[in-house]
Amino acid sequence: MKRNYSYFIIKPDGIRFINRIFEKFNENFNEIRFFRIEDYESVIKKLYFRHYQTKGEKFAKSFEQYLHASRSIFGKEALLAIVADPNNNDYDIFRQKVYDIKMSIRKDLMDLNVCLVSNENSEEPKNYIKIVNLNGEEIKSIYSGKMGNYRINNLNVIHCPDTELKSTCEELKILCDIGVINEKNLFGNKNIEELLKYGTLNGFEPNDKEHKPNISDFVVHDIAQQL
Repeated sequence: MKRNYSYFIIKPDGIRFINRIFEKFNENFNEIRFFRIEDYESVIKKLYFRHYQTKGEKFAKSFEQYLHASRSIFGKEALLAIVADPNNNDYDIFRQKVYDIKMSIRKDLMDLNVCLVSNENSEEPKNYIKIVNLNGEEIKSIYSGKMGNYRINNLNVIHCPDTELKSTCEELKILCDIGVINEKNLFGNKNIEELLKYGTLNGFEPNDKEHKPNISDFVVHDIAQQL
């Protein structure tokens, strides 16, 4: 029976909250499969293809800054969670549920007092960061007065597709086509136990000796029916 699917990506900066995110998933979904993403940057670039098409070079350069800063601090590994609706209820409602859970997780876990600050040095400097007190007097810092091309990003922990049917299906198909949704990346129960215990993906490999149901073919087939 064809099922409705969607997905989340726990970003490199979100892995440290893995236990709290799993609690949220388990409260809302009965069927979840987890797949390792070895190179978050290459995957998210493919999923953001519309941004590259519509926003062009300016977006590409700016996004590259964010990815570089994130990689420098949190590494490049991420976790894909494929969620399914076993009852095959209204797909519009299911996709909205996924989106709402993403926003709820961000609300709970994002720290707006912490952000990534990056500087693209390859272009002509265009801005600088200035910190002032309540009287408008400048407070000296390592950034004060240093011209550059600064970008400030929040750490928003988790990604999911927009609620539109086309976006969800196209992005799921991309994840299949590039080999992320594949048995070799599927986490078994032992992997999940270790992930929750240690709170990191560093050094983890999917356990090839553990029996794991390969759902990738089913996901590919069901997505194709939606396109």
